[in-house]
Amino acid sequence: TNCCPNYSIGRAMKIDKETIVGITKAVELFAAKDYDKQIAEWEDMVHRINARLATNPHAKVREGVPNEPGIQPADLLRCYVEPLRKSAKQLHEELVALDPSVYTGLSGNELVINPQCLLEEEIPALVEAFESHL
Repeated sequence: TNCCPNYSIGRAMKIDKETIVGITKAVELFAAKDYDKQIAEWEDMVHRINARLATNPHAKVREGVPNEPGIQPADLLRCYVEPLRKSAKQLHEELVALDPSVYTGLSGNELVINPQCLLEEEIPALVEAFESHL
């Protein structure tokens, strides 16, 4: 019996069949995804963004992985942009104020572009926003 005074897992842990089907499908989709292909696509995005921004004389651009604790996934390549004419925080605020907003991470005096947050068709607008605000 799962009633007073014998508390244990009971009614609160029961789920309906629709939830079971949804969880099962989510696990199937997760297991079937080609993660090596996805990571290769993200790395290609970083290489292309880096190549475009590296020609700008108002920034230092590099590729790397995060070294701060707690950043996940820790081994996913990112693009780091250090503005030379203004602070990273100032550039970050300018990019966020755009319409549509361009949001990046901040790490010291570098802006961090995470490819996980990008769609392929967003790359030209991202690069253009950086180039016009560096």
